[in-house]
Amino acid sequence: MEIWWFSRVVAHHPYAILAAVFVFSTACLIVPLATNKFPDFSDPQL
Repeated sequence: MEIWWFSRVVAHHPYAILAAVFVFSTACLIVPLATNKFPDFSDPQL
């Protein structure tokens, strides 16, 4: 396998690489926020 395939893809499709990074970053931000249960502050106690 050639080592130049990655640089060729980046050179010819830069917006596809940026879109893939954006989708991956967004998924990494949304998944923890959607899966965590946030604390309930309706009845605060010390």
